[in-house]
Amino acid sequence: MSSMFSTSKVRLPGQTNADADIFRCVYPKSDPLPLADEYWCLRDAIVHCELLMLRVLQFRVSVDHPHRYLLHYLWSLTDWLGPGVVRGVPLSQVAWSLLCDLYQHPVCLKHPPQHIAITILQLALLIYDIRVPHGEDSVLTWYEVSIFSLIPFVALFQKIKWSM
Repeated sequence: MSSMFSTSKVRLPGQTNADADIFRCVYPKSDPLPLADEYWCLRDAIVHCELLMLRVLQFRVSVDHPHRYLLHYLWSLTDWLGPGVVRGVPLSQVAWSLLCDLYQHPVCLKHPPQHIAITILQLALLIYDIRVPHGEDSVLTWYEVSIFSLIPFVALFQKIKWSM
């Protein structure tokens, strides 16, 4: 409940913060708490848990997710491969599903989101045996254009490939 309370305080444009909505989500069938000692004790306990969580997280509650990078790379590859190749297979759906499944693995916490997105996209391309065309004189592959160091990518690819 403390994490739900803390999450509700991260405001996006157009959102409001209401304690009653949080209580209603957690306990949908119960009556609202009266403003008595029980309410204030519960509120204080939640605030203390929230403060402890924020201290443990060192007040870093904003996260850069790999989904937006995956979308960017998918758009770039669609232009590169051509719409006919991408329309023939559900590449974006598979890549998105693989990325969502990867959140169950701790590898998401250890690597930058750009590397994770490129690795997932490369895995989806390998699943459908899609080869990204490049010139004979080009030295870099498609993913090396976006990743400055290839060594972490190869290690991450091996971890993800064998964990799925």
